Amino acid sequence: MTIKRLKGQALIIGLLFVVVVSTIVLALISRSLKDVKISTESQKELRSFSAAEAGLEKVLNNPQAFLTQGETQINVGNVNVSVITKKAQWNKYIVFTFPDGLAQDDVRQFFLVQYDDSNHSLDESKYYNVGSIDLLWGRVKSNGAPAENQPGIEVTFYYKDGDQIKSKRYAFDAQGRGNFSTNVQSVGSTTYRTTFGKKRFAYRATINFGLNSISFGSRFASVKTPLFLRVRFLFNGQVRHPLGFAVPSDKTGDYYYPTQGYKITSQAGGEAANSSVQRLEAFKSFPILPAIFDYALYSGTSLEVD
Repeated sequence: MTIKRLKGQALIIGLLFVVVVSTIVLALISRSLKDVKISTESQKELRSFSAAEAGLEKVLNNPQAFLTQGETQINVGNVNVSVITKKAQWNKYIVFTFPDGLAQDDVRQFFLVQYDDSNHSLDESKYYNVGSIDLLWGRVKSNGAPAENQPGIEVTFYYKDGDQIKSKRYAFDAQGRGNFSTNVQSVGSTTYRTTFGKKRFAYRATINFGLNSISFGSRFASVKTPLFLRVRFLFNGQVRHPLGFAVPSDKTGDYYYPTQGYKITSQAGGEAANSSVQRLEAFKSFPILPAIFDYALYSGTSLEVD
C-alpha cells in the first residue's frame, strides 16, 4: 500500500513539474514573440519617419518645383509619401505660430502686407488693416504657470509713409528687465487654436501701430502702410519658447490677414507599404530680411526712426 501511495505522489509531482516547465516555456515564447513584434513595429515607424523626413527635405530643397502644387506624391524606397503644401493662413480665430521655439537672440519676421511670390515683391494694396496686433510668447507648466527662463521680447515695426520707410520699436518683459514695458497679460491658463495645433502661452501684449492716417473704411486705401514686424527674444539663453501673433480680442469686422509662407505636411506609410503612418509638419517663410538688417537697414528711399 505504501509503495502504491508513493508512486501516486511521484506521478502528481511529475505532472506539476511538467505544468510549471510548460508555463515557463510558453511565457518565454510569448515574450520573444512580443519582442519581435515590438522590434518590427519600431522598424516600420523608423522607416516611415525617415521617408516622411525625406519627402519634406525634397520639397524644402526645391521649393519652386513643389510649393505651388498643393499635393505631391513621392516614393521613397517602397514607402509612399504624400506632401501637401498650402499657404500658412491665420485670422481672428487662429493665432499664427511658428513650429519651432526661439532661443535668445533668435529673430522671426511677421508680414503685415501680402508677399506676392509670383514676382517676389510686396503687394502694398493688401495689408493687415487693423491698428494693433497682439503678441503671445513663453512656455507654461502643466498648471498654467510660466516656465523658467522666460524671455523678454524686442519688436521692430516697419511701415511705409508715402515714399519713406519708417520704423518703431517696442519692448515687453513681465519682469521689467532692461527697462522693458511690463504691460503684459498672463494667459497661461488659456488654450489657443494656432496654425500648428493647440498651444498655450505665458504672456500676451498689445502693440498699437499709431498709424492714424490709415483709412479703415476702405480696405486698400492708406497713406501709411504697415509692412512687417521683426521680433527678437532676449534673456532666455538656449531655452526655446513659442511665439504667436493674434488679432486683439476686442476687434470685430472683416479684416485682411496676409499669409506668412507655406505650411508643409509630409505623411508617409500605410498598410500598402507595410509600415506605420508618420506625419511631419514644417513651415517655410516667404523671403525675409537678413539678420544684419536688425543692426543696419538699407532703404531705396530715405529712412526715419520714430
